[in-house]
Amino acid sequence: MVKNGIIINTDLAFEYSTVQVEASTVIDSVKNPISGEIKAKSIRELILDDAEIIAADTRYELNEGIGRRGSVEQLTSTHTIA
Repeated sequence: MVKNGIIINTDLAFEYSTVQVEASTVIDSVKNPISGEIKAKSIRELILDDAEIIAADTRYELNEGIGRRGSVEQLTSTHTIA
């Protein structure tokens, strides 16, 4: 669990992890989280490229949405990928 964390210069974060993250910063990239919740200012790149990962099992609450993304729609504010 990360609470009120500062995540900097991190790419491919949380790959194959169950997460509970509350970050006050932009996360450079997130790849294939298994489940949980990610709250952050934004995510620059979201990569969901493993067909065995159920994207809806991870909830994203982002202030500014996502920059580049693979296999997902643009996210804004609070959004659960389905």
